Amino acid sequence: MPDLTPEEVGALLKSLGLPADPADLPEVAHRVNAVNEALSALDHLDLDTTEPASVFWLQEEA
Repeated sequence: MPDLTPEEVGALLKSLGLPADPADLPEVAHRVNAVNEALSALDHLDLDTTEPASVFWLQEEA
């Protein structure tokens, strides 16, 4: 996904009814793009060969 510009982030915030201070938009855009980049690593996980594991323990084991 290409990086979002500050103007695009501002438009998204406005469409959601959230405040968008123009002075903050470059930093917000940078953070949104960083999160998108981090999440893109989850796009193609090789889960076909991974065994499921429980992450919820019984109360007695805690």
